[in-house]
Amino acid sequence: MSAYHPARHLAAADWHTPLWYLPEPPDGSDPPVPLDAKVAGWRAAVERGRSREPAGRALTTHTAVLSHERATVIAALLRELSKRMRPGFTAGPIESAGELSALAEELAADLRRRAG
Repeated sequence: MSAYHPARHLAAADWHTPLWYLPEPPDGSDPPVPLDAKVAGWRAAVERGRSREPAGRALTTHTAVLSHERATVIAALLRELSKRMRPGFTAGPIESAGELSALAEELAADLRRRAG
């Protein structure tokens, strides 16, 4: 079992679990999650919700329509960002394949496209 390290692990695993603070629980009940570990599941969730979203741009230039799944993934990414941006948080150089970053950029580009 590896210890939590902010350069390699999520600061907030998902919306329903608390942050991991050092030290890690001695029984290993709250193991750290690698940065890119949830990306495949989040991509699958966005894809599941795609059928409920309008094709192309949203209904108006003032409203972007998102599925519950896409909104939940975006909320999880924003929660991670908020934890990493809190005063005093230090991660150092990120050690990952960059999948989490790529997902965030893809979702941001899609939101820009949908919003017009």
